[in-house]
Amino acid sequence: KKEEELKEAGAAMESPELSADELAAREAEAARKIAEQEEIERKVAEANKAWEERQAREAEAAAAEAKRLDEEVRKADEARAAAQARADDAEAARLAEEAERARKTKEEREAAQAKAAAELKLLEDRREAERMRAEREAAARAAMEAEANDPGFVAKLGSGLSRSSARLTSGLAVFGRRKLDDETLEELEDLLITSDLGAKVAMRVTGNLAKERFDKEISED
Repeated sequence: KKEEELKEAGAAMESPELSADELAAREAEAARKIAEQEEIERKVAEANKAWEERQAREAEAAAAEAKRLDEEVRKADEARAAAQARADDAEAARLAEEAERARKTKEEREAAQAKAAAELKLLEDRREAERMRAEREAAARAAMEAEANDPGFVAKLGSGLSRSSARLTSGLAVFGRRKLDDETLEELEDLLITSDLGAKVAMRVTGNLAKERFDKEISED
């Protein structure tokens, strides 16, 4: 009789509650994903730190080299002035050539420093974009968990998928005809994530697209 009562009660429920094992499994999976994300972030942070340290060392070495080159330029200019004062045209021409080489080397060093600074800025921008992306994914997961506990979840899910599809379609319209470069791939990946496809799916789609069409013209299709 008790078993029949329990069956009747279960049949009357709109959506049966999860068992203790199912709840435990869901919590374990969530914990595993959190731990996996934390490990990824730790490795990324370590790599970024090593890269920044290397950039700092290279910048310091470049500054020292630039100082040395400035000194060489100064000495070469002084020697050239002295040679010109002695009307030694041949010596003055040779010293002028050395000074010009020193200046060119200095300019190359300065260009390398500027490139290193630009790369560091790019890394910082990508790190900030990754942080914002992680925040959006966390917010999306929290929203999905909240909806999962809502009795009207199925109906809401269908509506949400419809909105996501519309968002993706309208987002792709901005790509038009352009070359597929790193910036375009990042924009596309962000669009897929914000359209509720998830980070893994977005990375896989953009990765496959890059293999076939990178640096080639693409369209919305």
